Amino acid sequence: MKGRVTNIQRYSLHDGPGIRTTVFFAGCGLRCLWCSNPESLRNEERIMVFTSRCTGCAACLSIDTDQALTLNGKSLTFDPQKDLAKFIAVCPYKVFVKVNEEVEAEDVANTCLRDRLFYEESRGGVTFSGGEPLLQPEFLKEVVQRLKKEGIHIAIETAGNVGFESFEVIDPYVDLYLYDLKFIDPVQHLRYTGQNNEIILSNLERLIQLKKNIVLRMVLLNGINDTDQEWDKRFDWLKHHSSSFQRIELLAYHNFGEGKYVALGEEYPMKDQKKTDEIRIQEIKGKLESMGFEVHVENAF
Repeated sequence: MKGRVTNIQRYSLHDGPGIRTTVFFAGCGLRCLWCSNPESLRNEERIMVFTSRCTGCAACLSIDTDQALTLNGKSLTFDPQKDLAKFIAVCPYKVFVKVNEEVEAEDVANTCLRDRLFYEESRGGVTFSGGEPLLQPEFLKEVVQRLKKEGIHIAIETAGNVGFESFEVIDPYVDLYLYDLKFIDPVQHLRYTGQNNEIILSNLERLIQLKKNIVLRMVLLNGINDTDQEWDKRFDWLKHHSSSFQRIELLAYHNFGEGKYVALGEEYPMKDQKKTDEIRIQEIKGKLESMGFEVHVENAF
């Protein structure tokens, strides 16, 4: 079976226990303004243009019949609405990169199994992220079935914005869920992600009821979801789930994905966003710990 994968990242240290391989799936039903993987939002092939790699050799201009490119010395600009895929074959410096290609489940599994020794020595494994991996449940199932036959630890990073039947397809093979919680407030969730959070909270509640292993992950955005108004709602919700999570991870906002938007020819929507103050992060962490949660802070996500 084939599915679309954006990237396979080996030697990951922040996507579950131990040394891991993280497989980023294409396609996502949310449009979080702070998304650091915008290339994975659509379940379709996309071309990224890394203009900083351009040396000005002008090989691409020899086949630019529809004026998709402008080259001034080493300064390259492009029209993202034009056909950019044709330039991949002629550019010797990998300025043009295709992502979200269709791949076979067997090939994905075999790539992940290359690092089996690292998983065994570090108690690591494979994490499926995205995008939203549960939007390709049957493809995901075929990959994880192959890995589980080899005794590989499986983690799924999800925003939960899918029908619960997608969870049911892959749950028998999952050791850990990394569940991203954006907001409790439904109005703010809709405003900043483009979708209501009713199904997200419902799915999380069902996983809790089934006593699944869950790490709850929460990105902190200054003035957006680190406010007292939002966290009063979170604390109120969390007090009913004090023993439901292995731990809570607070992920400090960063703008590392900005260059990807540029490579896609898109505007970065959080250009002026500031990081949450460290004092505020520690205040939230302390409150969560006083409620009995194990809390880990990641300064980047």
